[in-house]
Amino acid sequence: MAVYEIPLTHEPEAFGILLGGVDYRLVFRWRETPATIAVPGGWFMDVLDGVSETPIAAGIPLTTGTDIAGQLRHHGITGGFYVATDGDTGAVPTLDTLGTVGRLYFVTTEGAV
Repeated sequence: MAVYEIPLTHEPEAFGILLGGVDYRLVFRWRETPATIAVPGGWFMDVLDGVSETPIAAGIPLTTGTDIAGQLRHHGITGGFYVATDGDTGAVPTLDTLGTVGRLYFVTTEGAV
């Protein structure tokens, strides 16, 4: 098993990355909730083919406690994406904590990433 931390900032961003020997483009966005809903916004991830930039999945919420892209195995993704926050692994990254204490990991059982 190999664990790779995907380097993030607490700003919306997009970049290419090699994971499990496959090129991907990852896009991260913060989305606010309507003012009438008393729930904070959240971070979301899009996964695209790194060569053609064809979308594989869009709007995956960065939540904790599960492989957030587990349903994408049939697209050839050879690992899982996991979110954790330093000091409280169940805390979801906030607008200001993603990339500092809120982290995204890619975990594979197929060797190095």
